[in-house]
Amino acid sequence: TAPALNKLLYQFECTFCGEWHNHRDTFVWPQCGHKYGKQCVKSYIDSRPEKYPKCHQSNCRQVMTAYELTQMGYLCSRCDKKFVSSDNGAESFAWSTCKHAYCHHCAVHVVNESLSLQNKPPKCILPNCDEPLKPLHSYSLLLQYQSHLLPKYRNMDFHTIQ
Repeated sequence: TAPALNKLLYQFECTFCGEWHNHRDTFVWPQCGHKYGKQCVKSYIDSRPEKYPKCHQSNCRQVMTAYELTQMGYLCSRCDKKFVSSDNGAESFAWSTCKHAYCHHCAVHVVNESLSLQNKPPKCILPNCDEPLKPLHSYSLLLQYQSHLLPKYRNMDFHTIQ
């Protein structure tokens, strides 16, 4: 029938909740290809106590890698701390250009190290990324965490960094 065909063409059955979701809301588990609704995969990953969650499909159990979780904003790119999406970014800092996640401690560490040891603007430290941190994004991080910066950078004007 036409409604059943439309359902198959424009929707998929979620591996986590078993309900039908629109295709534009699809998240595909990287190793096995099982499909989740975007909100369902967030709920599922948040609920898992282990750092590297397994696919919810009972006969699958493919493990998501640190790289994939970092790409999704669930692990810090430097220290592998796990974030929970329901925190609304309270624990994480998204790098301004590539959006890789960092905990605030590691983001400040990368800024300190880049400015003091390398004498260069901060860049993402993930392999094959090397994206710069936009000056205004650096500035917002630094305003929030000035006390964690090296003393010589606490009052610096980051608008002038190229």
